[in-house]
Amino acid sequence: MAGLARRRGLSGAAGATVIAAHSGRCLVRYSQASGWVVRIETPYLATEYRHLGHVSVREGPVRAGEPIGVVGHTGRLCLGDHLHYSVCGRGGR
Repeated sequence: MAGLARRRGLSGAAGATVIAAHSGRCLVRYSQASGWVVRIETPYLATEYRHLGHVSVREGPVRAGEPIGVVGHTGRLCLGDHLHYSVCGRGGR
């Protein structure tokens, strides 16, 4: 899976809860293009959640199923309420 990235834009109602798809280390940042971004990393996999309207986690450990934010429309590249969800392989075994 090294170098593999799949991106999906998921429509959703503004304010709908977004939950972590898996456990791992959580990183939070703000990008002018993508707005609020939460990235969850493991040694083999990383997921990103972009355009969040609000982030409800801090950097550090996060568990699968834990609420991490809400659907929003932050960032310059966002035209409406949705979640940009990415899955990336990290080159592990």
